[in-house]
Amino acid sequence: MQLALISGFLGSGKTTLVTALAKNLVEKHRQKVLLIVNDVGEIGVDGQLMKQFDTQVYELYGGCICGHLPNLIHILQEAPEKYPVDHVLVEASGIAKPSNFVHTIIKYGPETMKTKVLALADAQRWLELYEVLEPLLESQIKSAELIIINKIDTVTSQELEQVTKAVSDLNPEAQIIKLSAYNQDDIAGLAEVINHV
Repeated sequence: MQLALISGFLGSGKTTLVTALAKNLVEKHRQKVLLIVNDVGEIGVDGQLMKQFDTQVYELYGGCICGHLPNLIHILQEAPEKYPVDHVLVEASGIAKPSNFVHTIIKYGPETMKTKVLALADAQRWLELYEVLEPLLESQIKSAELIIINKIDTVTSQELEQVTKAVSDLNPEAQIIKLSAYNQDDIAGLAEVINHV
């Protein structure tokens, strides 16, 4: 079982990305996917959207997945027997700092689970957001093994180069993938990376 923990600030395209990735893994790779969705609002829009696919969907409420860590650990511990899946995709809230809980997930999750931390950077708003949300965005990027720069179809090549340099400077060890979550070929490429954790 492989777990991908996906962080990214509000509006960076996490739900679009996770939905497209789940769809690709289920339909193209014939894999079973467990989605753990962290909604900030009171209505589970994200979860309802994702239930379109042949997947198990859990929704954790309250704005930050950190507050529901015991529930998350319980779900992960049950998964191998109760919900045997190939992939667990955890969509953290836009205000979550992965460093606050990723070690707990690794420590208390199933021993056979391979974990990968992904951070989504919004190419369109990165420079603007970084000015006001530096600590949060730095935490998300520095915690990641894989940085996904999303919305590349909305920026110039020069702007994309600036964003790429900025995230690379923050985390030079991470792999960087540039994509549009609406581009099926881009999502297929991401699915291949996810499948080779």
